[in-house]
Amino acid sequence: MQPKWGIIRTGVPAEKAPKIHEGLKKAESSILTQIRTGRIGLASFLNRAKVPDFPTPMCQCGRAEETASHIIAFCPRFITQRDSLTSPPQGRLDIRTLVDTPEGAKRVGRWFLKLQILPQFRLAEELMREEERKERLTGWVSSRRLVRSRRRRRRQGVTCRLWRRLQKGYKFSDVIGLVMV
Repeated sequence: MQPKWGIIRTGVPAEKAPKIHEGLKKAESSILTQIRTGRIGLASFLNRAKVPDFPTPMCQCGRAEETASHIIAFCPRFITQRDSLTSPPQGRLDIRTLVDTPEGAKRVGRWFLKLQILPQFRLAEELMREEERKERLTGWVSSRRLVRSRRRRRRQGVTCRLWRRLQKGYKFSDVIGLVMV
């Protein structure tokens, strides 16, 4: 049986699909794929899959089936959270733009994680929140410190793969994680 595409009016994956996932964390990318295919842990899909705890495809709000598009655009339970999804120039919500552009994909992936309605992603959301908190506290390594340390390493005759990664744009926390592993 052919998979059913076009749940959110997106077509069969094309060459642009991998580009949409660039820069996303694994959980965000997974959520984006699930949103685009309609195979996501919401009541509508779980009811069709005959999961015992989901006798009805209806959303908890009682207005429609619980699908990704309903959660993103219509569900009254998430009115206040939905403000972060609207595009600033138009001031409106365009689902197709959210799932077809890299910027929108990142916004909708993080938004779904923050809602915490998909239990399989709760740990990923907690880890991302913790990482964001650490980044705010430690911040990025300033370019001035990088240049100074590069000069010092040259004087000592030391080349370091980890410092090159910092220069390429890796996050400081990722590089420190490599050292500690």
